[in-house]
Parts: sequence; C-alpha cells; structure tokens
Amino acid sequence: MSHTHWMICLAVLPTALLSMVMSYVLPSLGMLRMWRYNVWFVGLGVAVFLIGLFTYGFLGMRLLVDRRRLDSTLRAVTSGTAILHHAIKNDAGKMRLFTDKMKSYAASTNQSGLLEDLEVVQRASSHIQEMISRVHRRTEDLEIRPQDVRLDELVRETIKPFVPRFGQVRLELDLAEGWSCRIDPAQTGEALGNVVSNALEAMNGQGVLTVSLKEGKRELTLEVRDTGPGMSKDQAAQALEPFYTTKGGAGGFGLGLPYAYHVMRKHGGSLHLGSRPGSGTSVYMAFPKRSVGAVKSPHLPLSRPVSKPADGAPAAREES
Repeated sequence: MSHTHWMICLAVLPTALLSMVMSYVLPSLGMLRMWRYNVWFVGLGVAVFLIGLFTYGFLGMRLLVDRRRLDSTLRAVTSGTAILHHAIKNDAGKMRLFTDKMKSYAASTNQSGLLEDLEVVQRASSHIQEMISRVHRRTEDLEIRPQDVRLDELVRETIKPFVPRFGQVRLELDLAEGWSCRIDPAQTGEALGNVVSNALEAMNGQGVLTVSLKEGKRELTLEVRDTGPGMSKDQAAQALEPFYTTKGGAGGFGLGLPYAYHVMRKHGGSLHLGSRPGSGTSVYMAFPKRSVGAVKSPHLPLSRPVSKPADGAPAAREES
C-alpha cells in the first residue's frame, strides 16, 4: 500500500507542479515559450505510471487483476473438487459394500489373512475419502450466515484454543473495543484460526505473536503478525494460491490462506500479506465498515482477557 501511494505521488505531483511552473510561473517572468518543455515532464510521469502499474499496481488496478485471478482460481478449484469428491465418494461406497461381503465370506471360511487384507483396503478407502472431503470442505462455495458479533470478543474466543500450543511464544493483544459487525462468526473465526495456526507453525514455539484490531475511517483491520522467518517475494506472491504450501512434508494442504481470503471476499472485505525474509509475516484482514454494518457501542462492558495459560506457558499481555 505504501509503495502504491508513493508511486502515485511520484507520477502525479512532479508532473503537475512542473507543468504549472512552465505554463504560468515562468511566462509571468518573461519566459514565454517554456510550456514547450511540458512534454518531457508528462512523458516522465507516464513512464513512472507504467513502471508502477506493472510493479506495484496503480490506483488499485493491479490489485483488481490479482483479485479476479484469485477468484477465478478458487471457482475452478471449487468445481474440480466438487466433481472429484462426488466421484470418489461413490466409488468408495462401492468398495466398502463389496469388501464387507468379502469380509463376511473370509470370516465364515476362517481366512484370517484375507480378513486382515480387506481391513487394510477399507482403511485406505476411508482415508482417501476423508482426505478429499477435507479438501472439498475448504474449497466449496461458502454460505455466509451473518450475525451481529462483537469483533474483539470473537478474536479472543478464537485464540483461546491455541493457547496450549504457544510454548515460548508471547501473545500480545491490541484490540479496539466495542465494534459490533454483522458477519458470519463461524467462518470468520475459522479464517482467523487458520492465520493464527500458520503464524504459530512459522515461529516454531518461540517469538511474539501480535494480534491487533485497528479502526480506520472506512475499515476495521485485523492484523496477525508473527516474528517467524518470513517469506521471500516469490513465496508471498503465491501464498494465496490454492494448494501452495511451504510446509514440505508437514501435511499441509495449502488451503488455509486461500480459505481465509475467500471468507473475507464473501464479507466484502480483503486479505493482504506483508512479509520479508527474517522479519516475520503480517496478515491483514480488512472489514469495510459499510459492508459489515460496523457499529461502535462504547457502553458495552469490556471483554474478559484471554484465559491465563497453564503452568509453564506464557501469559498473554493485552494492550488497549
């Protein structure tokens, strides 16, 4: 965002100011034909505009292209996994039906070896079905059921189950109080949980996890920042792509961030990443106040702090 801001300023302000000087200030001092040089400044501004458009985006153009690309990718993945889930579910049902018959025959004829083999086949079939079902649940078209939810309370309740996993990680909360939004608490909580889980895995039991809720003029921004190893520019660019993961053989599907992005888009909001190698990663979940009907209720009672972890785990420090 800051890159985009400075690129816009660099393309517009120097061009406009120098053109005004050449067209009005210098002619008033007797230099009447200086306006001819305006073409150089306009050309420089166009060059900066083109560089910014393809590098950082300009006035939201690149962001719009990225959003459409991610949305179309998620739609394609949703269709593909739905078809695959249906096909595998039917075939797995057939396998279970016939292996049950074979198990009955093996049991009646006292063939213990065959019975064990059939149980292995059934477990493998169930495992395949469960794996594709998990992928399908993460990629299916979300049904948003909005309710009036106090956002700071939702953040605290979502973080509570992760407290036993903190290890030496210190939690810092900085939540703007009293904001009530009309959102789906289950989907939003699941999206936030995915982001928090990724942050904890990245820090590997040590560091600082900062969760903050900031109020802006038009948006409420929920930031989750970790002090992990961070990501390279290429990794950050692919982080929202379905099935992309940096966990290697850790068992991740690479669907946590795409799911969170999908949830935010369904609420009319957005999800952004900021990361550098060695400087950790920040995930920003932006809720437009108008889209979620955000209302501040300063007279609501303050929320209770996050539960104190068990002995040996660090307590959360809250800053308000």
